[in-house]
Amino acid sequence: MSTAKNLKNGAVFEVELDGGIGFGYVKMLFSDQLGHEIEFDHFIIKIYNIYSDTSLKKDFTPSLFETDDLITSPPNMFFRPVLRGRDSWKYIGESELTEEDFILPDYIGGRGFTDTKDDVRSRIESGGQESIIHNFMNKRMYSRDFNDIKHLGFWRSQCSEAINRFLSIYWMNEKGMNPYEYYKKYRGQVGKKTEVKYFALENGFNLFEEMTKEFQALKKGQRLRALALEEYKPVKK
Repeated sequence: MSTAKNLKNGAVFEVELDGGIGFGYVKMLFSDQLGHEIEFDHFIIKIYNIYSDTSLKKDFTPSLFETDDLITSPPNMFFRPVLRGRDSWKYIGESELTEEDFILPDYIGGRGFTDTKDDVRSRIESGGQESIIHNFMNKRMYSRDFNDIKHLGFWRSQCSEAINRFLSIYWMNEKGMNPYEYYKKYRGQVGKKTEVKYFALENGFNLFEEMTKEFQALKKGQRLRALALEEYKPVKK
């Protein structure tokens, strides 16, 4: 059993999906253990394109998580995942790190949790520039072309519960269910004791709506980075 104190780079977790529809899977990376000089010490979460009707814990196959078969740009977490009780991640083993695992993802700086890819596109098309978090450093980089960054996720630290919601939403959608209809009665219920399970539901939908086919279409490695970056210079008005 893995605990918060003995988690290791490459730890793989199984997530029980909402509605009893099956299980999804993630791999955790420690940003400060990948051989880079960084300022932000976060966890990088690789969300795998692996689904199972039943638990894979007894038949864990490390090689499944050494393929970089990812659903979306990896979100990051500042806090450790929930490992016990309701809505927890279940540790099932460790995998070797892949070549792509050593690449720190770039993130769109964004302007809070309500920012969308359409907002970013609009700012750039209006002549602005978008800030990018590069190599987990607080060094101001930017992009002037939305096409160079539209495959990236936003720089806003998630929690494990939000990733659970994303996985459930994603696999419901893949199985032909309507996640918007399924969660309709729970949206806007954050803070009510009866809906604790759906904590961070809106963040899960944010992750789902940020997901792009552009990420899935790009080559490994390339998909984790902005395609072009420049040193930050204020836009001349």
